[in-house]
Amino acid sequence: NLDLTAGTLEVGGTVSLDGINLGSGSLLRLNSDTVLSSSNPFELSTIDLQRHRLKLATEATDITLKGNLIIEIPGEEGFDTGNADLNVDGSLTVKTGFLSSSGGTLVFSGPAQFTPLSSALELKDTILDIRSSLQFSSLLRIEGNTGFVLNGNALNLSGASIELGGTLSLDGVSTDSSTHLKLLDDSSISSNGTIPLGRLLLNGHNLTLSTPETELSLLGLGLPETPDTSGATTGVEMNPVIDS
Repeated sequence: NLDLTAGTLEVGGTVSLDGINLGSGSLLRLNSDTVLSSSNPFELSTIDLQRHRLKLATEATDITLKGNLIIEIPGEEGFDTGNADLNVDGSLTVKTGFLSSSGGTLVFSGPAQFTPLSSALELKDTILDIRSSLQFSSLLRIEGNTGFVLNGNALNLSGASIELGGTLSLDGVSTDSSTHLKLLDDSSISSNGTIPLGRLLLNGHNLTLSTPETELSLLGLGLPETPDTSGATTGVEMNPVIDS
C-alpha cells in the first residue's frame, strides 16, 4: 500500500483510493473535476477543491474531514457526496456552488456558513446532522425523505429559499416571513407549532400539512410560475390550520 497518512495526494478524473493509506494528516487536492471511490471509509485533513467539482461514486466512500472545508465552485455544481456520508469536523464554508447529497448522512460538527444567493444545499433522502447552531439563508433543496438531527442546536432558516419535493419535518427549526417555500412535487410538511413563511409557491403541486399541530402563517400564496394547463388540482390540504 501507498502510505500518505501525512502527505498530499493530487488527483483528477476517475480515481479509486483503494490501496492508499490516508489519515487525519492527509491533504487531497483536485487538479480537475474528480469522481472518487473507496471500498472503506477514510479520514483526511481536508480537500483542496481548487474550484473543481467532486463526486463520491459509491455508498462506501465515506469521508471524515478533520479540518476545515471551503467550497467555491461556479454554477449549480460543486461537491456531490452521492450516497456516501460526509463528516466535517472543522468549519464548513460554501461561498459559491452546491453541496449535494442523494443519500447517507451529512454531519456538520463545526460551524457552517453558506453565502446567500450564491450557494446551495441539496438534500435527497439524506440526514442532515448538525452539531452546532446553523443560520442558513441560501437555497435549500429537499427531495424524498430527508430529515434533520439538531442535537439541541438551533437551525434558523430565516432568509432561506426552500424548494421541496418530499416530506419535511420542521420540528425545532426556525423560519420567518423572509423564508420562502416552493414545491417541486406533491409534498408534506409538519411541525410541532406554527410555521411562519413569506410566500408559498405551489407550482402546480399539492402541499399537505401532515399533523394536527402543524399550522402555516403566510404573507402570500404565490401563483405557479407558468400557467397550469394540465387541469390538475392544486392546493393546500389543511388537516390543521392555515393563516394568511
